[in-house]
Amino acid sequence: MNRMTIRTAGQLHRPLLVAVVSGKGGVGKSVIAFNLARQLADTGSPTLLVDCDWHFGNAHVLANVIPAGAPVTTMTADMDLAAVVTPVAKNLDLIATPSAYETNTDTTAITLHDILKRISNAGSSYDAILLDTPSGNIDIISQVTGLADINLIVVVPELTAISDGYGLFKYLAKADRHTAAHILVNRAQNGNDAEYIRRKLIFLAGKFLHKVPFDAGYLPEDTTVIDAVAHQAAVADINAEAPVMTGLAALADYVRREMADSRSGAAVSSSQPVNSETFLADIRE
Repeated sequence: MNRMTIRTAGQLHRPLLVAVVSGKGGVGKSVIAFNLARQLADTGSPTLLVDCDWHFGNAHVLANVIPAGAPVTTMTADMDLAAVVTPVAKNLDLIATPSAYETNTDTTAITLHDILKRISNAGSSYDAILLDTPSGNIDIISQVTGLADINLIVVVPELTAISDGYGLFKYLAKADRHTAAHILVNRAQNGNDAEYIRRKLIFLAGKFLHKVPFDAGYLPEDTTVIDAVAHQAAVADINAEAPVMTGLAALADYVRREMADSRSGAAVSSSQPVNSETFLADIRE
């Protein structure tokens, strides 16, 4: 049974679009997208997770659901969104990758852009729509980030991942000065570890791009995440007291604040000037 939230006309609004992106694979992007969607749903925000990896997506595997309805690539302008979503949990629905279906549909980036606009227009029953993107596919990333209100760039404490994260931010900054990019450090050993990575990225971006990303916080290294993936469940279902749950709760609060700011018209701009020489001097080399 479909569990999409039904609202009255007075309750309808444009959902916040949140893209989860990375310049490098293997940083936990899809796992974060799924668990953030679940955290938002569990705390009362109707949420839709869209798997934008048209060929190798696995959100339905992480959620342990069999995609229902029609593949999203068949969605027409007048189609009810309920026809292409799969219920996952209370307040949480999924649009699975077309590769989860035995169909031969066109899955070009242009198709994705059109579909995402239709999803956004039809998704007024949701507070947030999370877009899980493929790593390294710049065509799809460009389509998604151009539509998203927030782009969470996921990096981990590895030199190549940090470099790729900076490269992706550089691409977004040059492609669209108004794209809102937010750095999220995953698998950090502690807050100092995450802060060091963020400051490195901020220093490079400020020096060479004259624009810096927002700080979306960090998620700690936690073996519970590995257990959750193995059991095809959300971390909350494996251990609601796991250390990473604190980070997920903080990230969900961060997204909800952006929702409130967006609706009130008080959303901040995507650029923040680096104007503290003391701050820059504090960057370790």
